[in-house]
Amino acid sequence: MNLPIAGPGVTAPRDVLSVIWGRVLARDPVGPDDDLFVLGGGWFDAARASRLVRDALDVELAPAELAAAATPTGLANFIERRGPAGAAGAGMAAAPVAVSQLGMIWHEQLAPGSFNLAPFVRRLHGPLDRGALAAAFEQLVARHESLRTTFELRHGAPVQVVADPPSLRLPVVDLSGRAPATAETEAAAVIAEAGGAPFDLAAGPLFVPSLIRLGPEDHLLVVRLHHTVFDDWSLGVYRRELSALHDGVRDGDPAQLPELPVTFSEYARRQRRRLAGKAGADQLAWWRRQLVGAPLTTQLSVADPDGGRTPGPSEPVNMVLTPELSARLRALARHGRATPFMLLLAGFQLLLHRRTGQDDLLIASVVANRGDRDTEGLIGCFTKKLPLRLRLEGDPPFLELLAGVRDTLLSALAHQELGFEEVLQETLGGQAAQHGVVPHLPIMFQGLVPARNPLDLAGLSGSAFGSSERQGPGMHVVSGDAAGEPATPVWGDGLYPGTFLGISVVDDGEELAVRAQGGFHRPAVQALLEEFGDLLADVVARPLAAATDLIGDRAGSGSTERFLGFALNRPRLEQAIADCTGAREAALIERGGDPAEARLAARVVAGRGAVPDLRELRIRLWRELPGSIWPTELIVADGSPAETPEHWAASTEHESLLASAWAAQLGLPDLDTGSNYWQSFAFLDAVADARQRGLVVTSEQLARNRTLRTLAADLAATGPVSGTAEPAPAEVIRAEGLSKTYPGGLRAVDGLDLSVREGEVFGLLGPNGAGKTTTVGMLTTLVLPTGGRAFVGGVDVVADPAMAKQYLGVVPQANDLDNSLTVFGNLYFHGRYFGMRARTARARANRMLERLRLEGRGKDKVEQLSGGMLRRLQLARALMHGPAVAFLDEPTAGLDPQSRLALWDIVAELKAEGQTVLLTTHYMEEAERFCDRVAIMDHGRILALDTPDELKRSYGAAGIMLIRGTGDLAALAGKLAAQDWVHEAVAADGSVRVRADDSDGALSSVMTLAEGSGVKVSDVAVSEDSLEAVFISLTGKELRE
Repeated sequence: MNLPIAGPGVTAPRDVLSVIWGRVLARDPVGPDDDLFVLGGGWFDAARASRLVRDALDVELAPAELAAAATPTGLANFIERRGPAGAAGAGMAAAPVAVSQLGMIWHEQLAPGSFNLAPFVRRLHGPLDRGALAAAFEQLVARHESLRTTFELRHGAPVQVVADPPSLRLPVVDLSGRAPATAETEAAAVIAEAGGAPFDLAAGPLFVPSLIRLGPEDHLLVVRLHHTVFDDWSLGVYRRELSALHDGVRDGDPAQLPELPVTFSEYARRQRRRLAGKAGADQLAWWRRQLVGAPLTTQLSVADPDGGRTPGPSEPVNMVLTPELSARLRALARHGRATPFMLLLAGFQLLLHRRTGQDDLLIASVVANRGDRDTEGLIGCFTKKLPLRLRLEGDPPFLELLAGVRDTLLSALAHQELGFEEVLQETLGGQAAQHGVVPHLPIMFQGLVPARNPLDLAGLSGSAFGSSERQGPGMHVVSGDAAGEPATPVWGDGLYPGTFLGISVVDDGEELAVRAQGGFHRPAVQALLEEFGDLLADVVARPLAAATDLIGDRAGSGSTERFLGFALNRPRLEQAIADCTGAREAALIERGGDPAEARLAARVVAGRGAVPDLRELRIRLWRELPGSIWPTELIVADGSPAETPEHWAASTEHESLLASAWAAQLGLPDLDTGSNYWQSFAFLDAVADARQRGLVVTSEQLARNRTLRTLAADLAATGPVSGTAEPAPAEVIRAEGLSKTYPGGLRAVDGLDLSVREGEVFGLLGPNGAGKTTTVGMLTTLVLPTGGRAFVGGVDVVADPAMAKQYLGVVPQANDLDNSLTVFGNLYFHGRYFGMRARTARARANRMLERLRLEGRGKDKVEQLSGGMLRRLQLARALMHGPAVAFLDEPTAGLDPQSRLALWDIVAELKAEGQTVLLTTHYMEEAERFCDRVAIMDHGRILALDTPDELKRSYGAAGIMLIRGTGDLAALAGKLAAQDWVHEAVAADGSVRVRADDSDGALSSVMTLAEGSGVKVSDVAVSEDSLEAVFISLTGKELRE
């Protein structure tokens, strides 16, 4: 049995369990015979205690087993009697996730791609030995477990699964045949697409190197990776070791790298055992004391005062301090026995006080978290956020303030091991949940030391690749040049979900610089940094000046007050709300009769005949309290609660459904609806189960609430009531001005508007390069639009891609099935990924195999299937979770006639059942056969959209005549082509083919012209015009490669 690394006296399981009881109940001390439930604990506390017991003792316990022996002594005896069979690690090639990984994995469930690192890109000039480079990567991946790690949920918690070292190939995208400028533009597009695509954390891999060939001796090395397996410290290890390994392989002299003293999984196990015991309990107790009474918000507005929406990701704002100022700041820091980072942090505290009037601030910083020397040579994710509470008490001189900041930072570093989210939840979570807001720190202040060792591969010269494209919040492609110039960390200076302003102090040893990144109005932050620079100059000029003198007349402390846990400038906030469309006046109020349940709410009085816009109200609240997304229930219209008896009935129904699903996942008989679900992965399974039963829950709603009670109220206020709404809106797909422009100005889609109704089969046609694939990519969340909006199932595919994926199933052109799984396994895994219970997923997979004519093939490997079977399996997978719309991207391309007919039969069944389908195809017969409406697009725009019949009537001809005969057919074709009622007349193979507006009515005119041309007509056949003719007439006859 593995005991935790603990303090004196904590040497036996009974003592460990006493510590766990105290931690769960926030009670100290706890005796060996104290009962968890008698002390006031509930079933949810029992579930938390079970998880800590697993971490501390490697023993898997069901909450019911813990409840049957609910004292430390009783449970220790139970564990000893049961023996090692209960060990959590038995037979499992898995380890717990590290504290630094847990929050990232949680956020990825709500917003996939949140923690993608922008790809590492290095341009390599010279004769590249692809085999040597691949071998070097193979050795690097074998050496570092993190690079071959994926994540799974087991027993309701995420674990690391480390794969065996793989044989690694370097895939190559060959652009060497293009003109240089074109190749670079296309390369940038490839990199941007790769950087924006979410990773599958369960399937992996999460570290993917590849090459782009621009010329015979000109390559781009591109490494795509996820933050859960890599941090900024790892970048130096990666560059150093890859260089050494490559040179060793190339020269035939293998690199002698030092043996790693610990693996990442061993580190995670050691960390979890330590934190589940007394060390973790002591750290949590310290944070509870440190953050008691801390404010829930910082009212620093950096949004556009005239904007109509919350700010999106902004380009970085940089301020380089002069060499003279940098030198004076360093000297003052030494005088104050501090670092330059500490000094700038103290200055930033003064700046925030000047801007907000708050003398009690809570911000975040980022730490490397590598205090153990054994971890210095590891690649992995150690870096984590750390709360910092900065209080301005009295009116100290700046050097005294600096000493306080130094002590605050050093004390926080001494208690840095607990997870950032856990600290916030345990200290601020209860109060924040009471108000229905999310406890997080939207302002971050961190230090950066630029990496000094560039990737240096023998026989090759390296340089930066300048093209870049932002893919999402805090993400950008940046690399230093060959001389090793400073480069920013590739995940955007450490920005995380919930951060709207990140300030980084960049210290290259000489000049100091300050960089701001996040979601903000750029002019506002430019002004903020300029003010910061002036304040720092004043600090070095007057280091003994009092804080109030340095802050000056612009201090806003008089207008800030504490109200229900918030630090607020009430007049400014109330005025901002009152300025909302439809509002006449506004006030912040205390809601709830019981003081223990008092909540902050916004009371809005509407103007005569007006209805305040809730969306605009939320945006205005966001501008003033950045990052705080207020639930609808906390906005009170016209001075009286907006809730009705029907609202509360719906809320109770939602509470009951979610509570029963969550309790079932945890193995509990019941649980309190006030329980906090944050970072409970079992709760996400419960939500998936509730969605299967008809409850509509968005990821945004999950992210802005914390308890079942507030979530249920939010659902009742903003969403349809379960059982009363259709599973998807009548308009299943909607695109508004949808655009995609790649680096270099390549515009793939240009302002596309589109609407697909429920139950229709909608065809998207166009020649190669028309923009179909990019359009489908944007609608299915794989490609990030650069303009416009798109909705699937009523869900914004950019704002909430995780929820949008619940509504869509995709059959891509390429075979993307997992060859390592069986036919059944591909379907079962997909079902589980979409939240189905194991029994449901098995039953659904068997039904889909039967429906798609694959019965009896469930145990076969994927490579045993024919092309037609593979395509049917892809369709079965796409339909596994019952999507609102199925995207079929050229589903019959490359199939033989029999397989095509079989798939057509299945599509016909889907159409008859009312399944919404978006179909792309080059087969006009296929489009005419199935599509209710068709859009023909080219050059990124829709040229025509209607039913096939209407398209033929509007853009084609009423019919076609085929005239056979003898004589001068070419002359007849010429005369016919000159008629205004003829669209086309072509003579070939002993006949003339005529496309005319009215072939029946025009027949006599044709016969007259034939006689005048000396043509003896032997046969005339009349038929309807085709969709193919319409397609050609709109897009032209030129060959598209």
